Amino acid sequence: MALIQSTNYTDWPMGGTLTYINNLIPTLDKRYRMHIWGVNVQGRPNDTAEILGKEYKLYKYAEVVTGRKIPLNFVRVYKGMKRHAEKLTKYDIAFVHSGTELMAIKKTLGDRAPFLVFIQHGIGFLHSKVKQDHYYYMYTSKYSVKHANLSLIVSDDDTFSKFIKRKDYHINCPIYAVGAPIDRNLIKVRKTNELTDTVKFVYAGRFSPEKQPEYALKAFSYYLREYGDNASLTYIGDGPMNDELRGMVHNMGLDEKVIFTGKVSHEELISELKDYDIMLTPSQYEGFGLSSVEAMAAGLPVVAFDVEGLKGIIKNGVNGYLTEPFDNKGFAKGMHDAVEHFTELSKNAIETAGPYDAEVFTNRLCDIIDENYQKYLENKNK
Repeated sequence: MALIQSTNYTDWPMGGTLTYINNLIPTLDKRYRMHIWGVNVQGRPNDTAEILGKEYKLYKYAEVVTGRKIPLNFVRVYKGMKRHAEKLTKYDIAFVHSGTELMAIKKTLGDRAPFLVFIQHGIGFLHSKVKQDHYYYMYTSKYSVKHANLSLIVSDDDTFSKFIKRKDYHINCPIYAVGAPIDRNLIKVRKTNELTDTVKFVYAGRFSPEKQPEYALKAFSYYLREYGDNASLTYIGDGPMNDELRGMVHNMGLDEKVIFTGKVSHEELISELKDYDIMLTPSQYEGFGLSSVEAMAAGLPVVAFDVEGLKGIIKNGVNGYLTEPFDNKGFAKGMHDAVEHFTELSKNAIETAGPYDAEVFTNRLCDIIDENYQKYLENKNK
């Protein structure tokens, strides 16, 4: 198997997709004779990548630049994959995590391509307000589900059922909704399911428009006014809205109540979740909500907007609360309800995260791949 994604598997691009792929790799490595294909980032040579304590050789096919340069990197990755595509004919399976690379492989090799498994990391791009993201991912996604041999969509079941009914997509292969793997060995669980006098809310993620971190702050401010001021809010992460958020905190007079940790590694983040009480996720959409599942595994109920990618994970009054999008008062009420019913919610949250254990999840994913690969071989040999 060739595992292919435009990443260095270390620190670019940061976010849920990189965590997702790296959590798959240990079990994929056990199930297949696997080579990892990736990229150099900003001229930094990297012949290997250390992933969850093990060093892997990196088969490089392109060099990318950092920053928000999707069109430029699209061209770099596409051309690089075309140059190296011939080398992929020696593999039985190519597990491709980007439509750009799948397009390059298929257009270059045609029927000589290995069994192509495409995984779409969420379908929130369908609603993205960033036009270049929307059209780029729409184009490559449409091509991939039409030309892959097997497609896997990282999504909750409800969002997936709507996606496969879209008339503008021509799905030409078996297609499955899949969740996300979490490394439960790294996640520390809260020592108690009781709250202290000060409730510790936490937002963990990128400070960017689609994640809407400002709504956590607005709802927190309302919570303090309506439900009591024995609470704090910690922002873990960084991003283009960093200065704007800090300015809002200062202007709202909440400097003593809101903490910014700055950017931390994923390993640090999931080991520190146990120090908080309730996760706030005010995104306008999510691919699947990996960070929410990780929070649940640590025993944190999640309060979020009722949007695609989260509604299949968070159940009202069971492991958290879903509220109307953009409703600060409603979100604050969800925070209050999570505090009031914390003990039960925390216990249920841990149970919710169980099926997403990385090894269990990846073995289930491999079974899907193997079953469809065998059918592919049978049809090919007829």
